[in-house]
Amino acid sequence: MKITLNKRDDDFYFEAVGSSNIIVKLDASTEIGGKNKGARPMELLLMGLAGCTAIDIVLILKKQRILIHDFEITVDGERKLGTPSPFEKIHIHYKVTANISEEQFNKVVELSMINEAEKRMKKTLDAASQSLANIRTGKASPSLIESIKVDVYGQLVPLKQAGTISSKDSQTLVVQVWDKALVSTIEKAIRDANMGLNPASDGQLIRVGIPPLTEDRRKEYVKLVKKYAEEARVSLRNIRRDSVQSLEKSHKDKLITEDELRKGKKDADHLIQKMEKQIEDMTTKKETEIMEI
Repeated sequence: MKITLNKRDDDFYFEAVGSSNIIVKLDASTEIGGKNKGARPMELLLMGLAGCTAIDIVLILKKQRILIHDFEITVDGERKLGTPSPFEKIHIHYKVTANISEEQFNKVVELSMINEAEKRMKKTLDAASQSLANIRTGKASPSLIESIKVDVYGQLVPLKQAGTISSKDSQTLVVQVWDKALVSTIEKAIRDANMGLNPASDGQLIRVGIPPLTEDRRKEYVKLVKKYAEEARVSLRNIRRDSVQSLEKSHKDKLITEDELRKGKKDADHLIQKMEKQIEDMTTKKETEIMEI
């Protein structure tokens, strides 16, 4: 996901646009010179949070064929005094009119919390998988260079979006560049990627030799794999903690019962165990590939 933010006046008015091509207006508070031309950035954070949980809940209710007549979410954020002033506490209040009991709706809220945790954990897995893919092995694999960022007419894109990458043999990668004008740019991007690679072009074809790894370099890469894996595990644990805290807050506010709280915590435990197993499998596979001669 990527957005672009542009300044539109001499003060604090900005416009942001993402892949949806919807323009969002932002401005600073009047206290520091803003002119109320757009929402405050911190307001947008709360709006985004409300939007995420609202979409999750509506999606669940639609799957259950429950008709929604009215739905309102209020999000209160308590910020730390001083500068910077991040949110210290966030309270979410739901008001819904639908053919559903309060008990049923509370279960939907609980399910949405677990769903949100699963989405965040999957993003962590994707990031870890990409980090591991960027670590060299002894053999030529397209995944090694496909994520290298290339400047394509002012926009940074992954190499795989600028050409076709394939393995010619165990020690050579080949990039068939789609636009001849980008050949030298792609060569430079590969050379500057700090992977020790020296590409050579022939027309719109770029050959990338993959030099064999020394024993010491293999051990260094294995240590790097373990580092990325541990960072992913820490991220998963933090997500589980956030999920459990949300469940406990819902229980304190009497949105879910004691049994539902216990079930939610159990589901969160099962979820992190499943994700940690995937991290372990990815790590083992990558270490084997690195040490294979």
